[in-house]
Amino acid sequence: MLLFLDRSKAHRNEEVERWLKANRKTVKVKWFPTARPELNPVEKCWNLLKDELVANRLHCTFEEMKRAISERMRTKRFKPNLINYLC
Repeated sequence: MLLFLDRSKAHRNEEVERWLKANRKTVKVKWFPTARPELNPVEKCWNLLKDELVANRLHCTFEEMKRAISERMRTKRFKPNLINYLC
C-alpha cells in the first residue's frame, strides 16, 4: 500500500512512527513536500468543509455531521484538476 502524508505533527508523532515501522513491509509512505498544500487533494476537499461546517462547530450526533457534510458536497463539488496531483 502506498500512503501519502503531509508533514503535520499529527502524522509525525511517536505512535504513527511506531505503526509505520511495524507495517513497513506492506506500507510505503510518500511525504508531500513541506508548505505545498496545493499538491494534496485532501486539502482542497477540507477547504470546502472547514469554514462554517466542521471547524469550531459542534454537531450533536455523528449522523447530523454526516448529513451536513453530504449536503455541502452535493452543492459544492470537489472537482480537482488531477493533472496538478499526478505530475
